[in-house]
Amino acid sequence: MLSEKDKMLQGLAHQAYSDELVAMRLRAKELLYDFNIATRPSNNAEKVRLILELFG
Repeated sequence: MLSEKDKMLQGLAHQAYSDELVAMRLRAKELLYDFNIATRPSNNAEKVRLILELFG
């Protein structure tokens, strides 16, 4: 049986509010917050790390 994430990735009907997908969205929001707000403009290494974790 496919997980809701697998269904989503395959373009199938899925439950958008499954625990797994909700947790993934929250993690993405936290990474974006860190990238946009908490990282100094000159800290390119941290920005690259965050982008790689987000889109990895």
